[in-house]
Amino acid sequence: FWKYKKAEENYRKAIKICPESIKSHIVLGGFLFKNGRINEAKKEMTTAYELAKIQGVSYLNSEFKKCKTNLGLDFEPIINSDE
Repeated sequence: FWKYKKAEENYRKAIKICPESIKSHIVLGGFLFKNGRINEAKKEMTTAYELAKIQGVSYLNSEFKKCKTNLGLDFEPIINSDE
């Protein structure tokens, strides 16, 4: 149990240091999902998606597509203007 608690602390610490890190929110969201904390996972994945839209990061669309199946979140694909 303590390993899970420490892992979560580390994920949250990474977000505190760099709150605009999309990957950190995705990793924490996945961790929370796997531990049955669905509402918290939805919040983290929504934050990650919003950050990705702002930053124009489209390569993570496959991650956000999984959210529909796993969390019931239906995100529109992000289109990068450089593509």
